[in-house]
Amino acid sequence: MNDNSNHVLMEVQDLKTWFTVNGEKVLALDGVSFQLREGEILGVVGESGCGKSTLGRTILRLEQKTGGSVLYRGKDPFSLAKDDLKSFRRQTSMVFQDPSSSLNPRKRVDQILRQPLRVHSLGEPAEWNDRINSILQETGIAPQYRNRYPHQFSGGQKQRIGVARSLMLDPDFIVMDEAVSALDVSIQAQILNLLLDLKDKRNLTYLFISHDLGVVEFVSDRILVMYLGRIVEEAPTVILTGKPSHPYTQALLKAFPTTDLATRGSSISPLEGDVPSPIHPPSGCHFSPRCPQVMDRCREEYPPLREIENGHRVACWLYQGKTSH
Repeated sequence: MNDNSNHVLMEVQDLKTWFTVNGEKVLALDGVSFQLREGEILGVVGESGCGKSTLGRTILRLEQKTGGSVLYRGKDPFSLAKDDLKSFRRQTSMVFQDPSSSLNPRKRVDQILRQPLRVHSLGEPAEWNDRINSILQETGIAPQYRNRYPHQFSGGQKQRIGVARSLMLDPDFIVMDEAVSALDVSIQAQILNLLLDLKDKRNLTYLFISHDLGVVEFVSDRILVMYLGRIVEEAPTVILTGKPSHPYTQALLKAFPTTDLATRGSSISPLEGDVPSPIHPPSGCHFSPRCPQVMDRCREEYPPLREIENGHRVACWLYQGKTSH
């Protein structure tokens, strides 16, 4: 992990991504704002349907935004064209949740890894074999297996190939979208350690998306907690896990108990019910129907995301008037 760099790599402001399903508007992202600093791992956690994956895809311009802004190294990816957009694609990458579906089953590993080099005309074709071998070794796959098909590898090996593919263009920033959730726990640990090693070796920046707060806590410098398309809490990992403020964050931590229950609020009620539909979100605070500390105001007005101490933001009426000093 890295806490030495304060250079802002990406700035997201009031980002909205809305979809239309059966004629109705789905608010997948509804006003998300944050900064991502160069060399850090920013975790994004929340239940299924909270907008995590849409966030990752939108900031890489894999989904079209509805409103707001994204700046990567000071440039708006949505305004780029041709060579500038191609450059952005080289600097950014993504590792997907299920390697079995994200790797083309009809292509050998060599072909899968060669494709981005061909599309971006990176280096000379005569050099590609060495580059592929080097990155396979770096990600823990023996180069002699490069002519095999994805189905001939285990789940963990396939995800290593997915990681290798994300590195082929030597990016600066990678979105990890549930990159270990499809793997057994023992394999998860191996992949997480690989990702941390690669980050340090290559000075990478990650947006690490997961529904598993334990995994996010292990790898992240800071954490965003999302609920129904919005950020409800943001803080450095040690603060968010040691002193969670939003009732939703407290409930998520309760769902992932550790030996340090005293700092996790063991009296917090477990999270009940399901995430409401993003087509018809509840009025006021979207978490109010499930919140054990709900007040009348919560049902009427959505709370702003405000800073309650340095680097710690919370969207909750319990903290109205509490600001950093």
